[in-house]
Amino acid sequence: KILDRARVYDHKLRAYYTLMSASAAQNDLKAAISIGFEVLAQLGETFDENANMQTILTELSYTKGMLVSKDRQWFRTHHIMSDEQKLYAMNFLYVLVLYVFLTGGSRASLLACRMIQLSVKYGLCKQSACAFAVYAMALCGALADYEEAYEAGKLAWLIMDNFQAKDIVARCSTVVCGCINIWVEPLQAILPQLMEAYNATISSGDPEFALLSL
Repeated sequence: KILDRARVYDHKLRAYYTLMSASAAQNDLKAAISIGFEVLAQLGETFDENANMQTILTELSYTKGMLVSKDRQWFRTHHIMSDEQKLYAMNFLYVLVLYVFLTGGSRASLLACRMIQLSVKYGLCKQSACAFAVYAMALCGALADYEEAYEAGKLAWLIMDNFQAKDIVARCSTVVCGCINIWVEPLQAILPQLMEAYNATISSGDPEFALLSL
């Protein structure tokens, strides 16, 4: 009824978000992904459905270029995102990147790059931390740039700390510790971080990622 009767598209966004999440929870990732990309298009964030590896490499290189002059201090003082539509876009991208990744879709890297671009242009939000974690994983996989990925992983931690975002700690930690830091740090060094993420996520109510951390 909300989707049928709402006269303003923004009023449908929470209903679409719930519908997307419910579809994924019922193991219909195809429907969830379709809803997510449809909403993002309405919010002005379109993606090439036929994106290939060259498209992904180009987007990764473009995003790297945006970050060249931005150090950790820049992210400490960067403004907070306030545009309501961009915040909704970040929310949908944050959830959608997982669904795309789980289906083996290479577009997860494109989603992470878009999140970083929005964060640089419109300001940071807690979902920006997840964007840097997935971006770092893409740098490892697509470019074998482990040093740059390690630095991007540190930015994910920095943003999480800035927002005190305990509800996304496990999502970021699983990626950063399990897929990025293992290329640079001894395995023993990441175990306390994963246990910390497990404890934080159990208390915030995300059992799926708590178990992944464990």
